[in-house]
Amino acid sequence: MGSRVQVESAEGIVRKFMEDYDVALIELPSGCKAEVTELGSAAVMEEALLVNELHTIPCRVIRAGASLLYLQFPCRDMPQPGDSGSPILQEGKVIGLLSSAMLGNCTGTAVSSDVLRILSL
Repeated sequence: MGSRVQVESAEGIVRKFMEDYDVALIELPSGCKAEVTELGSAAVMEEALLVNELHTIPCRVIRAGASLLYLQFPCRDMPQPGDSGSPILQEGKVIGLLSSAMLGNCTGTAVSSDVLRILSL
């Protein structure tokens, strides 16, 4: 913790890191342009969206555990390398961050918003 990271043109400081999930909480300097999105809770068997600056991919939450969400993607529109860490949204709220995608069965996993809430404490 305390490591400095470059976020676009700003320097941030790692405040917390959860190694089990490969997720870090980074403090950005004041005046840094960042979009803040509210955390939500996953609704199982409901539609969701993976959203990043390159694309938006629809998916469905097929199961939700205490720390992971299990997602189903359209086989023709799967997350790509580099999409890890992208937010998964339902009703405009972040319910998780993409962790991995399995091309063979068109599924993926995401770190749940419950883990993200713990990180922010």
